[in-house]
Amino acid sequence: MVDYDVFGLNAPAFHFTNLLIHLINTCLVFELLRRRHISPMPAGLCATLWACHPLQVESVAWVSERKGLLAAMFCLMLLVTMHGPGRKPTTIVRQAAWYSLSLASKPAFLLAPLAVAGHRGWRNIGRKWRYAICFIVPATLTVGMSLFAEFRIGALDGNLEHFQPRRLLDPVMNLGWYLQKAAIPFGIPVYRPYRDALGNRDIFLAGVGSLAILATVLTWKQLPGNSRFGLLSFFLLILPSLGFLRIGAHSTAAKYAYLPLVGLVVFTYALLAYRTNRRAWTSAAAVAVLIAYSVQTRRQLGYWETPEGLWRHTLSCERPGNYVAENNLGSLLLGAGHYDEALEYFDRALRWRNNDPVLHYNKGLALFRLDSLSAARDSFARVLDYRPSEPRALRQIALVQAKLGDMRQAISFAKKAVVADPWSREGYDTLERLYLESDQPGKARSILGIRTINIGTE
Repeated sequence: MVDYDVFGLNAPAFHFTNLLIHLINTCLVFELLRRRHISPMPAGLCATLWACHPLQVESVAWVSERKGLLAAMFCLMLLVTMHGPGRKPTTIVRQAAWYSLSLASKPAFLLAPLAVAGHRGWRNIGRKWRYAICFIVPATLTVGMSLFAEFRIGALDGNLEHFQPRRLLDPVMNLGWYLQKAAIPFGIPVYRPYRDALGNRDIFLAGVGSLAILATVLTWKQLPGNSRFGLLSFFLLILPSLGFLRIGAHSTAAKYAYLPLVGLVVFTYALLAYRTNRRAWTSAAAVAVLIAYSVQTRRQLGYWETPEGLWRHTLSCERPGNYVAENNLGSLLLGAGHYDEALEYFDRALRWRNNDPVLHYNKGLALFRLDSLSAARDSFARVLDYRPSEPRALRQIALVQAKLGDMRQAISFAKKAVVADPWSREGYDTLERLYLESDQPGKARSILGIRTINIGTE
């Protein structure tokens, strides 16, 4: 990364780069709205409202979400150029380049060209097949490579092994969540795991209602063009992120709404302007909403100031069943030396995810720090039930056995840890220390020699 070469590990520089890209995207949104024949003042209000919406905090504040900002920037460039003359070959090549760069950054906006093409009816694009193939080829390659990569790392295994018919309701519930948070952006968590759609009836009903509204609006012949374009853009841009395939453990995230939110802003403004016929009132309402959202955005930014504050906020929004937030907050407390409180969070996480070896390992660490040695050994043993060759668990059991005075078992588990991970310095150090504690300096020296041969002296 260029900013790493220039600034090193200076965190404010990374945040500044994200903010700069976000400002560029805001200007591109303004230009897109102008090309949609929206007047400068309303276009500026809509672009500012989009930029200051609380849902945008995660994409900008999270440095590692740079890929999403870049994908959105290239996608906005594509949408802007698609609203210009489309007959020139150079224009088509430029559009294909923006589309390919967007997919290379992050394959989230796969259906972006359909937002314009579907609304305009493919008019003024010359020969259709030559135009379409510029998008079909990179889209096909991106989908193929993405699915292949996810399959290789096992991210798609759960879709086949643990499939349940009610999972088909996930996209409906997730759509309802995005629309709910777009309208009322309070209680936005950084992480939201998959839930039973029927167990979240309010969000599920919001999703069903959203689909009904979408079908009604798109078939409404008198609907303003910008409203139709906005709603179609939102739906097509958010569609790949609705959870048709479960990849990872999170169902929704604010970062996925970064660019689709443009469509909702355009749809809402155009519909209000059409129904009221008074743009002044519509602009005044937009300013009031902008002020309210800006205040909430400032509050949302405050949650990102510290990791502990971020995960405590997430738990306040999504407490029941959010085992990832429970585990992450517990890990932070464990590192800070608050072992009792950390243990409480690990126990709560295990109530929802009892088959997770990471949770059992972290619980074992907390128990070990509290000198609950037998309970800690049981937790590490649960890790081995799921991962029999987990070197960290083997090393921790070795340390537990050493504290209990069983040096023979301690050395045995330490040897297994070295065999499981022969490139880990920590494994050799643990075994060497145990040999020294059991008055076997010769074997300790031999372990030191083996470590030097395998991983060097540093």
